[in-house]
Amino acid sequence: MNTNPDWLVEMQRHNGLQEIKGARHNPTIQAWLKELGAWWTDDEAAWCGVAIAHCLKVGKRAIPQHWYRAMAYAQNYGTVLQKPCVGAIAVYSRTGGGHVAIVAGKDKQGRIMCYGGNQNNAVNVMAFDTARPVVYVWPPKSDSSKTIPFAERYNLPILDSDGRISSDES
Repeated sequence: MNTNPDWLVEMQRHNGLQEIKGARHNPTIQAWLKELGAWWTDDEAAWCGVAIAHCLKVGKRAIPQHWYRAMAYAQNYGTVLQKPCVGAIAVYSRTGGGHVAIVAGKDKQGRIMCYGGNQNNAVNVMAFDTARPVVYVWPPKSDSSKTIPFAERYNLPILDSDGRISSDES
């Protein structure tokens, strides 16, 4: 039985989904953009926030007003956590902006394993350095009321990792 939060399950369901370079675009990402009311229709722009917002909506959770901006998930959104837990939104800084992903576990080296969109131009699980996150946030309910994760969510499962740390989220 999968006890992961619904928004993480939804992201995992899309594992392997890739953007399409050039004039064509991934129809799934385009559908997410339409569902969320985006003013653009291509998958060439950074789309990590798009993937997270879609998954949160499926999981019946609120999304920030500016869901398309990774750093919006770090500003007055949800419950700030002191450490990662399964289902938390991890907010990272990067050159040119930010990145958001969903915590799924850790690898044998203790790095945080996160599922996200636009990680090497795809939805996948990647290892992240533990010093890199700006914040971990537990998403609020669909009515924007804040909640906290169950205590057992802090017991991060060990996930397989190829040893590489995420380095391309743009």
